[in-house]
Amino acid sequence: MIPTLLVKAEVVDIRNRKSNLPRRVVADANVLYVINYDVTGLAAAGGRVPPSYQTRHYPAWWKLAARGGVELCTVASCLAEFAHIVERTELENIWRTDPNRPELDPNRPGQDFSPKYTKTVRNHYHGQIKPIREGVETTLASTRKSVNILPRVGQDEAALNRAIQVWVESTADFGDAHLVATAKGAGIANILSDDADLITFEGIVVYTANQTAIGAAQASGKLIL
Repeated sequence: MIPTLLVKAEVVDIRNRKSNLPRRVVADANVLYVINYDVTGLAAAGGRVPPSYQTRHYPAWWKLAARGGVELCTVASCLAEFAHIVERTELENIWRTDPNRPELDPNRPGQDFSPKYTKTVRNHYHGQIKPIREGVETTLASTRKSVNILPRVGQDEAALNRAIQVWVESTADFGDAHLVATAKGAGIANILSDDADLITFEGIVVYTANQTAIGAAQASGKLIL
């Protein structure tokens, strides 16, 4: 549980269909992945797939928002992270379905796939990287049709300074800070994400189905409609 004193953002529970829709919202990479990538292959291969609440609530809210005229946006860094996650998932699928799959750690036989082994698997299946990335490129192109990519506001140094400023005041990762800083720089305070850490940023509204974030917001009086 996130301590109530760290909760700075307002939070909207997207599971509540009576909650108000924003005029504009910026989607995080974790939401883009759940909405735009088919995990059927990963599930069939025995991989770990997104929790059912993610695959149920985020696509449903996304369709509701699109029908309601919400401007759906993202930032380039989130698309980059989304591409990384998709590539990693495709590599995991290949490894799991390979009857002669290599050991991920020769010193610890029998290790299951995890993100830390992505480079190991990528190097082993190097001959398949190009078609994998061409598939990722196609997925990205399809995803980009449904979102507006926020422009970089100001010079690189100014954008970096804004990200550092909001990062220092939060307990989230720097990538999250870049997302928040870019969104706020474009005049958008609404973030759609399953990452509970985002509620530690000041001056934003987090739209989420993450129970940890929702519970912390409720306990701190930050849960809104």
